[in-house]
Amino acid sequence: MEHRWSRRNPVCLDAFVFHHRSGLIPANILDISPEGVFIAVEHPALPTRAMVEVSFALEIGGKQTIQQMQAFVIHRSRNGYGLMFKDFRRGAFQALAATHSAA
Repeated sequence: MEHRWSRRNPVCLDAFVFHHRSGLIPANILDISPEGVFIAVEHPALPTRAMVEVSFALEIGGKQTIQQMQAFVIHRSRNGYGLMFKDFRRGAFQALAATHSAA
């Protein structure tokens, strides 16, 4: 069961999800919070409770940086997956929120 401590903010961001059995999966991050993300994928293939790595690029101060965060698959729907971050990384979340609030 998913328990959110904070509100998810809508975004539209290209990403990749890596799972050791499914490989590298292109995805779109549709919303984010400090605790996790909801991603849309074209071909669902991730089992619930699986550990994955989410990677996405952000432009910070005119320089593109790659953010990588480990997460657990919490739930699956027809539209995608809810992922909960294994470790909260404030810097990545703040950079993402700042990038998308300016847009």
